Amino acid sequence: MTEIIPFVAIAAFVYFFKNNRANNFLTGLIFVSFIFFGTNYTTFGLDFGVFRYLHRLIGVLAILLLIFKVFKDKEYSFKEPVPLILMLFFGAMLASFVNNEIFFEYYFHYVRNFIFISGIVLYLYYFIDNSIKLDEIMKLIILLTLIISLFAVFEVIQAGWSTRITLFFSNPNYLGAALLPGLACTFFSKSKYFWITAIIIIIAIFATGSRGAMVPAIFIFLTYLYYKRFKISYIVPFLIVMTIITTVFFDQIVTNKNKSGIRISLAALGVNILQEKPINGMGYGQFRKYYYKYIDDDVLKLNNSEFIRAIRSYDKSLSDETLRKEGIARNYEIMTHNDMLTIIVELGLIGLACTLFLFYKLYIELKRLLLYNRDDYFLSIAIIGSSLLFSMTHNNMTSYIFWFVLFVPFIFNRNYYKSLASE
Repeated sequence: MTEIIPFVAIAAFVYFFKNNRANNFLTGLIFVSFIFFGTNYTTFGLDFGVFRYLHRLIGVLAILLLIFKVFKDKEYSFKEPVPLILMLFFGAMLASFVNNEIFFEYYFHYVRNFIFISGIVLYLYYFIDNSIKLDEIMKLIILLTLIISLFAVFEVIQAGWSTRITLFFSNPNYLGAALLPGLACTFFSKSKYFWITAIIIIIAIFATGSRGAMVPAIFIFLTYLYYKRFKISYIVPFLIVMTIITTVFFDQIVTNKNKSGIRISLAALGVNILQEKPINGMGYGQFRKYYYKYIDDDVLKLNNSEFIRAIRSYDKSLSDETLRKEGIARNYEIMTHNDMLTIIVELGLIGLACTLFLFYKLYIELKRLLLYNRDDYFLSIAIIGSSLLFSMTHNNMTSYIFWFVLFVPFIFNRNYYKSLASE
């Protein structure tokens, strides 16, 4: 069934585009690509993932069009906050190369990926240049999220309510994360029937069994309640729906068998790395390769099974056959499972300074947005807050939607300013 999902999405997008022409076709296609192509490795009998290559092609086209427009119009300033923030993080990644043991394959991969996603984010920032275009994108995100949510609900009905749904995503957590922007946009949409869409998306999020996505989903709703000044008419149906969903998905939510407690050990490991590599970190993309060198007795005392397996995987006195019998891969790799931890350990205090600058600029933009439009302010809080909450338990900053979401208030304000200036 998963093979047909992208084709349904493409058909829906083409129909949507026929009736909504504020944005160009490529701009909308970028959002289709994020949800339906980016993690879809369907080959259709070929030697490569068809949708993955299409995803890259769409990104390359967006970057080429951005470069063409920059040189043609010469009206884009890279001193604006969004390109400046991206350049600061890029500088931190370059600085992390200095005086570090670098596994170049990973370093090049992650830096190249950041350049790629930065190009797409800048394309979206410069091309979604008025409020009508941004409203249209929000509607498209809702439509695409509803489509994939319906397929997720259909699959969980078929596979059983105790199954964690992934569709074509690498794991259920990232399926849950992909649904969050659409959920936020749904709650703050002007649709008369937004509750129906919201409930379908919430069911799909809980069907993934991802606590990392469930908590942000609840945050979105609480933000909406605050926006609506806690109307009791919204609380009661939500509590009823949440009770039903929690009962149905009890096994995934309460008795999640994948819980390992690794994040506590990762935090302790992060302290060790920061103490040894405080200025520029251990190198961008290097944690997964060299984390084991910073495991000490204090970390091992936490008795995390993954770390114990990791130490054994690097023990040269153990044969590959011995490790294979124990179900351990040689040179076992671990991710940080936390974007903030990634920045601290891989980019050091330089990366942390860039993050603080980002949050400072974000704070300024949100204050300004509240003066322009209260609805857009709370939408921004919901969509950004949910993304950051997910990033505290997973790696998400390698996605261009992560950065686009962070820059939504910047786009709102820039568009409002342009509209007022033209009056």
